[in-house]
Amino acid sequence: MPEVDMAVVWYIGGTVFMAWFAVLASIGNFLFVRVSTQFSFRRTIVAVFAMTGISWLFVAAFPIPLYASMVIFQLCGHQYPPIGWLIVPVLLSSLMAAFVGVTVLVGFHEKRTLSAFWWQFAVNLTCIGISFFRMMTYALPVRILA
Repeated sequence: MPEVDMAVVWYIGGTVFMAWFAVLASIGNFLFVRVSTQFSFRRTIVAVFAMTGISWLFVAAFPIPLYASMVIFQLCGHQYPPIGWLIVPVLLSSLMAAFVGVTVLVGFHEKRTLSAFWWQFAVNLTCIGISFFRMMTYALPVRILA
């Protein structure tokens, strides 16, 4: 399995990830808030901007889960982990975004359950997974030799 320098991939494709994540998280959070709460349209928009903005800050602008997983990989003795291990920062980012989303909704005095947290996690995993895929296809072009 090929090894990947995540810092270089982030340097090359970070802006692609940020753009895709902002758009997809806005759509996903909007749908999640509309389905799971009884907020008015205006309150939904405010909640979505707060959820997406804070998630974007901690997941895309300052990718704390990515840096944490890079430290973990270095401690395990892998300077450049196999490409399959890149699921770790995706899962950590999804967890962080779900915690942010639930925290924002609690700030709006909305009761959250554990199942709502896992739905929020699934929405964020989908958004981050697609954004990550778009970043990887931009940063690591695949050449098919005929």
